[in-house]
Amino acid sequence: MLSSTIKQIFVAILSSITAALTSVHATFAIMLIMFVADFFFGIISGWIVNGEGFRWKKGLVAAIALIIYASIAALVAIIGHLMDDITMAQYAVKAITYIYIYITGTNTLKNLCRIFPGIRLFHALYWLLSFEFAKKFPELHKNLTEKKELEN
Repeated sequence: MLSSTIKQIFVAILSSITAALTSVHATFAIMLIMFVADFFFGIISGWIVNGEGFRWKKGLVAAIALIIYASIAALVAIIGHLMDDITMAQYAVKAITYIYIYITGTNTLKNLCRIFPGIRLFHALYWLLSFEFAKKFPELHKNLTEKKELEN
């Protein structure tokens, strides 16, 4: 009797969480795709450029980043569902997803630049997205460097 009640409570909780996350299931698919791309090109870059084998530490760091971003997105979606503000939660989840896409995309571009040094498109995209162009403006570069030093 007690075990069937516990099962019912567990199913009810799991169902409500699933209902809260149905509005953001595409977000998790996008995060997974970006993780796989970052992971794959990171391994290939290390193998081709640095001559290193598979390193669990790199893969673990990428997996932990995915878990953190996905957990935050899931938590925001669940809280938005509980607060009956699904639209604003979706906007917040989208913002979190765009941040994750930016970070993993920039890292993937860096690895692509290492793998394919002759393809200028990868270098141009990386130059723009990683704010490498800021180095061309001394005051802007100085400002960014000072902020980074203050954070450390």
